[in-house]
Amino acid sequence: MPKTTTEFEVMCKRCNTEKIGYSGMMYEKMKGYGQSRPEYCENCRKALLLEKMTMGAAYFSVKTLPGEDLTIALPGELGMVYHPQRPHVKAEKATTFDAGKFGATPDKIVDVYKWLKDKNHQVAIIIGETGSGKSTALPYWLIYPPVGVPKDFFTRDGQILITQPRIVATTSIAKYLGSLLGSSVGKGFDIGYRYSKDRNNDRFNAAFLATDGSLINMIMNGQLSDLSVIMIDEAHERSENIDIILRLLKDQLPLYPHLKLLIVSATINKESFLKYFGEDTASVIEFEAKRKFEYKKVFATEKEKLPYEDLHKLRDCLVPALVAKVLWLLDEQVAGRKTLEVVIDKRKVKANTLAFLQGVKPIEEAVNALTKAIAASPTLRNKVEVYPLYSDLEEKKKDLALEGSGSGKIRVIISTNVAEASVTVKGIVYVVETGVENQANWKSDTLQTKVGLNLISQANAKQRWGRSGRTAPGEVYCLYTEEQFNRMLPFPVPAIQRSSMEDVILLLKKLGVDELDSGWIDNPNGTELTRSMDSLHKSGAIDEDDRLTEYGSMLKEFAYTATLSSKTKCTTFGKIAH
Repeated sequence: MPKTTTEFEVMCKRCNTEKIGYSGMMYEKMKGYGQSRPEYCENCRKALLLEKMTMGAAYFSVKTLPGEDLTIALPGELGMVYHPQRPHVKAEKATTFDAGKFGATPDKIVDVYKWLKDKNHQVAIIIGETGSGKSTALPYWLIYPPVGVPKDFFTRDGQILITQPRIVATTSIAKYLGSLLGSSVGKGFDIGYRYSKDRNNDRFNAAFLATDGSLINMIMNGQLSDLSVIMIDEAHERSENIDIILRLLKDQLPLYPHLKLLIVSATINKESFLKYFGEDTASVIEFEAKRKFEYKKVFATEKEKLPYEDLHKLRDCLVPALVAKVLWLLDEQVAGRKTLEVVIDKRKVKANTLAFLQGVKPIEEAVNALTKAIAASPTLRNKVEVYPLYSDLEEKKKDLALEGSGSGKIRVIISTNVAEASVTVKGIVYVVETGVENQANWKSDTLQTKVGLNLISQANAKQRWGRSGRTAPGEVYCLYTEEQFNRMLPFPVPAIQRSSMEDVILLLKKLGVDELDSGWIDNPNGTELTRSMDSLHKSGAIDEDDRLTEYGSMLKEFAYTATLSSKTKCTTFGKIAH
């Protein structure tokens, strides 16, 4: 396990004003392939690429005038290229990784290696409780394997790609991994990340994080050969993208014998996944949680019971109940009856609270109600900060929610399920759990997707509980009773079973997949599949032989659903779709 990470910095060869940074480890690997160090900054690289595309010839001969003394002639720009000295400044950065903090221990990584080293074994299903280091320590060990694993086993055939279901987790985990490795984050360094609006990765990254949608695009573009390991994190969520990825990878893994697939989660249905991939190619490996502290669950009493059986009534009760519980916790902290401070990295910080709600509107409502109540309280005034946290929140406000302002005040974060997994909010001791989320469900009768209040599964609830007890003994306050919790579904309903299948069919057809009603971990609804096929036939997206038409291929390029796109008048192919 290295104690430092080597990085280099050099001025751009073209503009000589922008600095370029790159990883020493990946440079050594690239050098072995006969490739050079990075030479151009991003802007110059793009400009040079454009110039090369328009260049007719790399060079041409120029005849000299008769009688000219060539010994004193100065060469022109085409005759010589002058390269000024550009020193590559080397820097050693200390790593902060502590193997003792995680359940992803060296012996568990050796177990992963022993399974995957057999060429017939391409899949490892890794299960570990929250706090075991699945999202952080595991990627570290893949980049720097422990004793007993060849040092380049996981990177020799390409890069490591780690998917996350949300952008917040994609960027925040990349930054945290960078701090563990002592690495800068981005193009040229050991760790990068990418999502639709920010591609901060390149071929020099040992590993990069990406949204699951980015991986689907890579599969469509035939880029699986560039990867050595694909790690699907938070696989228990069973989003539409996750199920599509697993369906595609199951078909394509035999075509890439070097490629290894890690399916990672704390609360996955392991029997279902093992059956899907088959015991001849997949194995379950379990990581133990490495918790210094435990958390205590407190379910709502019968007196506090909310109407979880009636979601319409529940909607009106959630925010007031959550606000009341958070205010009670804050009063208990200030009065000294509950933990006010904890020690993190040898530094005292306030014990913070993370509460879950289903969407932006109720979150803002709760934030406003808490802010007013705190300002009106003589004991809480100027002692507490309240922050929202959700996917579309601007980056600076996300950082405040995750890291704090440094004011030394107690922090309360009201979040959607973006904080349910992978994202670590510093200093969380208390969790207030509502058991709800906004969920999209397709209605075949109205041909609309309705986003509404839904109960989460027991698996999701356990993920939320695990946000507590990481830095100090924690407490989880559920707004539902234990009986109401036991009536929740054990695992979430796969999104593929509650979504319109039109876009999924177009994507799979474009990738050459024709078997649509089978081959999934859980097959989609047969009635919806038939309806979607009929709709695509009528719109002309699929022909009478069930093949994708040019029009259908074009529909997939729209940033809208197939239903909405097909209502757009489009004359590209000499026809109008209504």
